[in-house]
Amino acid sequence: MMKTFPRIPVLAGILMLVSLPGCSVLEDRDLCPTQLLLQFPPLDAPAVVVVESSKGRSVDTLAAGSRDFRTLVPRGPVRVSAACPPEGFETGTSRLPVPPDADCPEVLLFSRKYDLSGESCRDSLGWRKHFCRLELRIDCRNGVPYAFAVSGGVAGLEAEGRPVPGTFRCQVRPDASGRCRICLPRQPDASLMLEILLDGSPVTSFALGEFLAAAGYDWTAENLEDTTVAVDYTRTSLTLRYRGWSETFRFNVVI
Repeated sequence: MMKTFPRIPVLAGILMLVSLPGCSVLEDRDLCPTQLLLQFPPLDAPAVVVVESSKGRSVDTLAAGSRDFRTLVPRGPVRVSAACPPEGFETGTSRLPVPPDADCPEVLLFSRKYDLSGESCRDSLGWRKHFCRLELRIDCRNGVPYAFAVSGGVAGLEAEGRPVPGTFRCQVRPDASGRCRICLPRQPDASLMLEILLDGSPVTSFALGEFLAAAGYDWTAENLEDTTVAVDYTRTSLTLRYRGWSETFRFNVVI
């Protein structure tokens, strides 16, 4: 005589199989999430990672010394933005604004878009330096009674390094050795201006961006180089030095 299996246990087993978390061989794999693993050199400082997908936005903070970041994301378009250190980085917009009357924060950035379709994606995270430390070296025989200001039309950076239009102006005063430094965000053109101030009032100004362009400075480089501008008041000239290259520009106005 043939035996039949009990119907109720079989039905219960099917329901248990369907209710298990994750993706089974019976499900549409396109609905399963992708495991995203980003690897990078050990961090010298904490970092923030923003992941944007069809499910919304997630924000994670990584401790200094971290080597990788792992998360589950839905398949399809995904954008990852990161900043190290995270101070000043806006996770809501994935932007690094430049504060008013200040220079650019020295923050390394990363941004990449993925179109995920498989079960996992592994990539190397490469930090990008989208700022330039501009050092001014002042040579003045009787000391340096002047302050300096650099102004331009970039008020911040997107995570991918694209300049955000706006007003930039940062004023500095040389130290006892005649040096001062301004951190500049990546520039889209040669519109930077250098002002020389006495008691808060402009004495004269120069097309700093054009000088840097003449010196061969590359604002499109993947990682921006730092550079130095030497200002010699004695000869009323401005000398640029960049990677061993130098050129002197005469002033039309005697200071």
